[in-house]
Amino acid sequence: MTMHEATRKALQEYVDGKAQHPNMNPNTKRAIGVLLYVEENKSELDALIAAQEGDPTKLAELVEAKGQLHTADGRAYVAARLRGEQRTRKPAIDNTYRRIRLWQRVTDIMYEDGTTQTDALYRCLEDKTEFGGYQGSFETIRSDFKRGRDDFRKVLEDHGFKTGPALQKKQIRKGKK
Repeated sequence: MTMHEATRKALQEYVDGKAQHPNMNPNTKRAIGVLLYVEENKSELDALIAAQEGDPTKLAELVEAKGQLHTADGRAYVAARLRGEQRTRKPAIDNTYRRIRLWQRVTDIMYEDGTTQTDALYRCLEDKTEFGGYQGSFETIRSDFKRGRDDFRKVLEDHGFKTGPALQKKQIRKGKK
């Protein structure tokens, strides 16, 4: 299913800042940017997934037809195969997705309710429908929250999106405690 052109243009205006929306927080803006990126590169991303699963036929046909790949992942995959490099095992996509979803939910709660990160994490810990896999472990959910920020930053950077200060790695100053 493809997005209607008018919808895509309207969403792009929100991402570019040309149009304003009262509920447009930074997470929503980034998520829309990723959605637009996936929509624009759907055929290439689908072919790349098939190639990573062992069937490079669609990706090869796409390269032959278009003459180039637009995604960094697609180019990296083809370059690695041409160099004869072994496939590297990617981290479990479901775990990465769950951590990113947790990070976005916690930051949304903090943004909407003006609460602390700890309180937002406890709310997610209590939500058995969405984040019930933590079985009451605050340390685990807090660790996944931090990893979710890093996962989300990496996904955005890998696809050429800018990241704001909320996603940057914390810098530890030498000599400071």
